[in-house]
Amino acid sequence: MTCKSFARWLLMHRWLNTMNALVIARSTNPGTITCSIFLYLTTNCSEYMSNQCRAHD
Repeated sequence: MTCKSFARWLLMHRWLNTMNALVIARSTNPGTITCSIFLYLTTNCSEYMSNQCRAHD
């Protein structure tokens, strides 16, 4: 998978990933704080990856 298609895949699956992250965080720890932190990190990670990929295109 090329960097460009990976970035596109990430953006396309952003909503799905967000839902998955929430489910995982909730099953790991029902605390809202943990959930928020996990979601924040997941979103920032895909954002960072997308930006990195665009920079290298």
